[in-house]
Amino acid sequence: MTSDTGSIVEAGAKTLVVTPAAAASTVELLHTLADRSAAWTERDEALKEIAELADCGEIDQQIVQRVLLSVAKQLPDLRSQVVRSACIALQALTAAHGWNKIAQRTIKEAVVPQLLTLAGNGNTVLASAGRECLPELLKNTASEGILKLLTESLTSATQKSIRHLCGVSVLVALQEWPEELLTSSSRFLEPALLAASADASSEVFYHDT
Repeated sequence: MTSDTGSIVEAGAKTLVVTPAAAASTVELLHTLADRSAAWTERDEALKEIAELADCGEIDQQIVQRVLLSVAKQLPDLRSQVVRSACIALQALTAAHGWNKIAQRTIKEAVVPQLLTLAGNGNTVLASAGRECLPELLKNTASEGILKLLTESLTSATQKSIRHLCGVSVLVALQEWPEELLTSSSRFLEPALLAASADASSEVFYHDT
């Protein structure tokens, strides 16, 4: 629904009113993130503004996929400030739109893989950003596809840090996600948990480094 006061969209259980000014601002911010010649400080500021817009419920669900993709593409940046800002923006976007089916698919295909890769980064500051972001993000979204990706990485990732993050993330899902979703995922969830519990080399559920 569109009017002079903005478009009214549903995001989970919340009704969001997205003003024309906020919509125009979001498009400008996406252009900044897509500009390879833009200074890192400009991209960092754009990420912070996206997080603020998401917190205020002013990211239209019709473009949330584009926004998530643009923010996720900043995660491989070597500047820790940009990566931290991208993680904060992803958490804000997920809090606002995490129950949107399109957003869930984008999180599974573009966001979670990038965060797992980040957790395996040799730079401890960057790796820490990934480890902290993913569990928080999963408190505001849930899908079988995401859980399947996590369990597959839990048993197949070669890096201990990635297996550990998958273990922590699966525990978040077990604590926070709807029981029906977990029950329907038991065919691949239970074997993965059994395999992980026997993985003495990674101690995926116990170590915190």
